[in-house]
Amino acid sequence: MNVTNPDIISFVPISLFRLLDRGYNQNIVILKALKLGIEDVLKRVKHHKPLSLKSTKEQRLNIVSKAFDVKREYKFGLDDKSVLIFDDLVTTGATASSIAKVLKFYGAKEVCFYFLASHRKTLVI
Repeated sequence: MNVTNPDIISFVPISLFRLLDRGYNQNIVILKALKLGIEDVLKRVKHHKPLSLKSTKEQRLNIVSKAFDVKREYKFGLDDKSVLIFDDLVTTGATASSIAKVLKFYGAKEVCFYFLASHRKTLVI
């Protein structure tokens, strides 16, 4: 996929609980500041505590499994589309993996992610 020209640019949604608590989705704020044409394609259907509290990739994969779905208006509009998803932070890739699966299920041809930062745990001895 040519990441500089995807068919759709979207973002990782946060849960309604987190949105009400925080008041905003940081991914939307960042993308709007960049003045990119974004589409609100995904919805979070499963709320969970922040993933930063879970340490293993297996735990994270289990938590975000089926945590996302495609919004109704996009369920038949993703066929053969290249989709770029923005997220501010990647830790294990569990969220990205879960989102890619659901987008591919609904017909996306390619799914790429753009992350601002990577969290790497370091062991200090």
